[in-house]
Amino acid sequence: MGRWACVLAFALSVTPALGADASGGEVQVLSGTDAASAVTVRARPEVRIEDRTPGAKPPTGPRGPASTGETFTDEVLLFLRDFSVPRAAAIDVGDSLVSTVRLSPEVGGTLVSVFVRQPVTYTVSRPSAIGDVRIELRGRSRPLTVVTGPRGQPRVTRPKQVGEGEIAVDAESLSYDQEANTLTARGGVTLKRGDTTLTADEVVYDRTRGIAEASGHVVLTDPQGTMEGDFAHLNLDDESGWFDNATADLQPSGYTVRGTRIEKQGGPLYSVARGVFTTCRCGGLEGPSWSIAGAQTDVKVQGWGLVRSATFRVKDVPVFWLPYLPFPASTNRESGFLMPRLGYSNRRGFQYEQPFFWAISKSTDATVAVDVETAARVGLLGEYRYFLSRQAHGSFGGAYYNEQIRGTSQGTVTTTGEPANIPENRFVITGHHIQPFYWKSRFYLDLFAVSEETTGNVGHMTAVAFE
Repeated sequence: MGRWACVLAFALSVTPALGADASGGEVQVLSGTDAASAVTVRARPEVRIEDRTPGAKPPTGPRGPASTGETFTDEVLLFLRDFSVPRAAAIDVGDSLVSTVRLSPEVGGTLVSVFVRQPVTYTVSRPSAIGDVRIELRGRSRPLTVVTGPRGQPRVTRPKQVGEGEIAVDAESLSYDQEANTLTARGGVTLKRGDTTLTADEVVYDRTRGIAEASGHVVLTDPQGTMEGDFAHLNLDDESGWFDNATADLQPSGYTVRGTRIEKQGGPLYSVARGVFTTCRCGGLEGPSWSIAGAQTDVKVQGWGLVRSATFRVKDVPVFWLPYLPFPASTNRESGFLMPRLGYSNRRGFQYEQPFFWAISKSTDATVAVDVETAARVGLLGEYRYFLSRQAHGSFGGAYYNEQIRGTSQGTVTTTGEPANIPENRFVITGHHIQPFYWKSRFYLDLFAVSEETTGNVGHMTAVAFE
């Protein structure tokens, strides 16, 4: 049996099963509009059915149903003898009668547990030619609701069937506490709901409150990112909860966050206690070239974040402290300051570059930055980018540096071994452009120019090419 599949439909509409294994173990739930539902388990034609539901009626003949009955104990229990599945699995469905279907491997066969939301009568068919075992359930009662109709007249309605998010659980072992309405899964647990997947060594799921508590190698994946930790407490209904000793990879902002506790406050809101965040992805055992640590960090994905008691760190070494530090957590093109570049070297000293991004239009933008190197220079950099069409685009940039704070050449030598005479004012201009030209040819332009006041000349290189 691969993954379980749930088919939830209304009237005659049927959704194809997802991830079903044609070899057996597929489960389908079909919801009707007349207080009736059907559960189909794909087994084998020769499978034998034992109805273990208290009060079940035995089969009436070789051509009749395998069993019939009614239950007030919230579950229908069927044992499929000589049919096995490799591991236990369960799925929560948004059916008006059926809440959960569970398969549990046992000695000699598989136990099918159908948990219902209200007392039902049911009929179990014999295996079909392709091995389907069908359980038809019908509610014994449907709660009625009095509402106000047109002109204030009261009328009686039946509750609408609302498709709730199905929750599928796959694990090595499953146990269910009926009194507490709690499902416990152990061993390589995978819990799925929509586009959210939770994996852990153990998960305890409270079906009444929609809360899952996971422990051991916990990983939560959804479109907003991936979170890992030692323990997680999650509300699957409003997507809130927290992770202990956690790391979060927030997408699409690109931030990586670590903290003693990361709290997901629903939607794209996160709160991090004693956390460290960065956009530097070095990989391996190497620490990030820069990071920011804070006592408390609040982040809104595709919005802004705020760090309280923030410390800039270079290679995990604290550099300076700020009481508050706001930062962008958005990937949309918006004008504003970008994350600074920090560093240190023996020749340049402490390095700080602060860029500013200007979103001029949908097809043009620019970046301007101030560069300070305490032992070498102070500079101003800029780059202008444009995208006129798919075939015509380019960028041009320039930089100016003042080397007065350098003083001496600090050991810099020329190719002949003599001390270098570094000019005080230096600049560089770069650029490239590409566009369609005559017929099927294309026009290229590459520009590179640098100043060199020691010789009184300006070095430059311009290349024009056609293809």
